[in-house]
Amino acid sequence: MTTATLTRNQHHDPEKPGSDNDVDAVFADLATRALNDQEAAQELRRLLLPSCRSIAAHLGDSVVAEVEAAAYTEVMDWARAEGHLAKVGVE
Repeated sequence: MTTATLTRNQHHDPEKPGSDNDVDAVFADLATRALNDQEAAQELRRLLLPSCRSIAAHLGDSVVAEVEAAAYTEVMDWARAEGHLAKVGVE
């Protein structure tokens, strides 16, 4: 998944199974459900948080929270641009 500012690392890690398509499908499903399901939105944020911490932990919790919010927005924008949200009537 690549958006304006968010790029997933393409290196394969044998400890983390799943193809890019599998990962995209999980993010697309969570983004679609997050529109009407607070638990799905929280799960999506939990998936993003470790990466956000690795990027901004040295800058403090408030910056980590801002990076996480921006990453969440990027995923939702990606899902919209890829047409996943149009499947549930959101464009």
